[in-house]
Amino acid sequence: MEVGVAPAVDVGSMAAPLAVSARNVSMVYRLKGYGNGYGVPALDDLSLDLRPGELVSIVGPSGCGKSTFLRLVADLLRPTAGTIQVSGMTPTEARRRRTYSFVFQNPVLFPWLTLAQNVEFALEITGATSRQRQAIARERIDLVGLRGFEAALPRQLSGGMRQRAAIARALTLNPSLLLMDEPFGALDEITRERMNLELLRILSETRAAVLFVTHSIDEAVILSDRIVVLSPRPGKPIATIPIELPKPREKATRYLPEFVEATIRARRALHEGEV
Repeated sequence: MEVGVAPAVDVGSMAAPLAVSARNVSMVYRLKGYGNGYGVPALDDLSLDLRPGELVSIVGPSGCGKSTFLRLVADLLRPTAGTIQVSGMTPTEARRRRTYSFVFQNPVLFPWLTLAQNVEFALEITGATSRQRQAIARERIDLVGLRGFEAALPRQLSGGMRQRAAIARALTLNPSLLLMDEPFGALDEITRERMNLELLRILSETRAAVLFVTHSIDEAVILSDRIVVLSPRPGKPIATIPIELPKPREKATRYLPEFVEATIRARRALHEGEV
């Protein structure tokens, strides 16, 4: 098996390449300080496709490699085995072309910058002019519902507002792929449910594909087109659950029989994978 990342492929008659295409990906962390070191397997033979405009959630027990997989896609790590493509490119090329943006659980806002300045930050790195930065940031701030808070510092914002600011910043580069690593995990349940619906509204306007990591089954069901369930470490897919809930999804969606059935299926898959 080839180790590393795959070269770009000829997509032929496809309208667009897959947002993410992973084939037989394995990852072993090498730990030093114990003799010659030893390996801790994080992922084992994971294959996954993400189509343009699709939202796929990855769920599984702690330590099963969910966040590791996002970091492999983002070119922050290199796989021990297998291949990854992002929009038909290697992860390295996709990073250089700013094809994707990463949203972490912690919003990572600079405390000394205003909300608007934080949202503009990625654009500043790319060399955009002040006028361009302000115009794009204003549009994204409006999109996430934070108009009127442009001059606020992060400490003056609620947790949900800070996370919206992080999403706005991620969207300033107009990515075709969003990598989201438990972005709402630190929020209270009420705010989290509201942010789930806000994210769906935002994505309906941007049409970005999303690879979403979460520990919440309910969150995965309300957001996703598909849920991929990973086994305990080393993580490998044990179930793929299509979510066929009506769109647009709203508060009442959580009370539908189909919603309850999907959460049960996902929980059963997780339990069957326990050791």
